[in-house]
Amino acid sequence: MAENSTMPEGPELYKSSQLVNTVCKGRIFSGKIVKSAVNIKNPEVDFAAGDYCIHSESRGKEMAVILTSLNSDGKGKRIKNENGCEQKRMRILFRFGMSGKFTFGPVKDIHKHAHLNFYTKEKPVMVLSFVDVRRFVCLFV
Repeated sequence: MAENSTMPEGPELYKSSQLVNTVCKGRIFSGKIVKSAVNIKNPEVDFAAGDYCIHSESRGKEMAVILTSLNSDGKGKRIKNENGCEQKRMRILFRFGMSGKFTFGPVKDIHKHAHLNFYTKEKPVMVLSFVDVRRFVCLFV
């Protein structure tokens, strides 16, 4: 399982961003973004796209995960939003706590403190998870 387990500061957030970009490159994600039941202080992530890709950027003590739709409804049909644009985009801003990190691996290996999970479309299904044992992370959608 790929992971970044350092205490997050500026350089560590950069490393986390690079980890996300490396494991997500060329991968298609699909389905609902799952937030853990115990993560009550952060908002739900409602991204209504069939298939999407993920990339990230770091800036100081913040890291953004950017979701971009792949112009389809998951069945290959092209979709348009109300503005006529074919791509949907969502930026999720993470302010890590003292123990936040991203992991990527098989669904069977999801960490019990995974608070936000993004599932791949590939078989076997893999999951990109944000793990925070101490629940200090703040999300801004």
